[in-house]
Amino acid sequence: MAIDAEGNIFVTVPGGITILTPTGVLLGRIDTAGAAANCVFGPEGDLYITAGARLLKVPTLTRVQGRQ
Repeated sequence: MAIDAEGNIFVTVPGGITILTPTGVLLGRIDTAGAAANCVFGPEGDLYITAGARLLKVPTLTRVQGRQ
């Protein structure tokens, strides 16, 4: 699970990542075509996802916590 600077939650679900607002409103989904185990933001705001034997890097427009 990862949380951006606005408090949006990026959580692993079967088949990908679901993105929710702090109040639980669905913002979107990232399909990984397989089980996603974990996700974390890199220093530039890219989202890194482990899915099976793969490491995926997804560019995002979100701000990362602790960074401007």
